[in-house]
Amino acid sequence: MLLNSLLINKFISIFMKKGKKAKIEKHFLKIQLKISNKNISSLQILTLAILNLKPLLELRKVKKKRKNFTVPFPINTFRQISFAIKLIKKSIKNKRFFQDTLANELIDCCNNKGFCLKNMKEFHELILRNRIYKHYRWF
Repeated sequence: MLLNSLLINKFISIFMKKGKKAKIEKHFLKIQLKISNKNISSLQILTLAILNLKPLLELRKVKKKRKNFTVPFPINTFRQISFAIKLIKKSIKNKRFFQDTLANELIDCCNNKGFCLKNMKEFHELILRNRIYKHYRWF
């Protein structure tokens, strides 16, 4: 349960705008109700959606011999979680009905469908194209 509460706090803090945390918490409770009305546990949906969207690598720019290369780097779990939540936020950014679209997007991510997973696959393809520069990494 501690992991879920940490995920919920991270989710709320990323979606928060201009310090209005109470407003996002109300939205999140309504989203949980909409998901639970479909006879699915909302916490399991949230964790499964984030686990499906977590990337293992990220691209960083490395300067070597006056040239910039985008190099894939492994990232830690906290950064993976925040990246997944930001990807969900980006996918529903300009939608009209915030609660409905977020609930549907979380369910779609659990079922390996949706716009977020499409963006994640494109990101992984970009990483695969840049893996020839992996020898420029440092640890």
